[in-house]
Amino acid sequence: IKPSCIGLEDFMTLHACGEHAARSLVQRPRRRPVLALLPVAVVLLGVALGLCWLLTQGLGRDGRETYKWASWHYSAAARFDSTAGTWATDYALAGVTGGLAVVLGRSAPPSALRSRVLLLLGLYSGSTLIGGLAHELSGRVAGSDAGGLPATLNTAIFRIAWTLVVSATLAG
Repeated sequence: IKPSCIGLEDFMTLHACGEHAARSLVQRPRRRPVLALLPVAVVLLGVALGLCWLLTQGLGRDGRETYKWASWHYSAAARFDSTAGTWATDYALAGVTGGLAVVLGRSAPPSALRSRVLLLLGLYSGSTLIGGLAHELSGRVAGSDAGGLPATLNTAIFRIAWTLVVSATLAG
């Protein structure tokens, strides 16, 4: 530590007391408590919900015709992409992000940034893996119901899986 970084008296104390004194004299930046970010999260949630309403309901007939409130019961008119291109892309993203998380976890020194990136990669890998399973299996497992809709879309397991996908994506 240079004398210009701390006061002269503190520097003399440091010189006399050794490295332990240096740790106590150098101020560490204060961390903001997580609760301080709560108002920002509430505002962002309000903006996101307002934007969702605007895009799905507020911009006229096209938005209302495109986005229908399913309320966990999909009609025969609902469309859910269960093509190989969709679920294969989900699996590829899960593999790449999961692989990057493993490499980062093994090679980067521990830090707050490393922890955050690992969390982000883990959440994204998990959400795309579950999303890939939901897309692939929705058209294969139970066939179609009387309306021609994949029967799995109106099951509890699909609801749970899709809630996990959306939640992990949101958290990431």
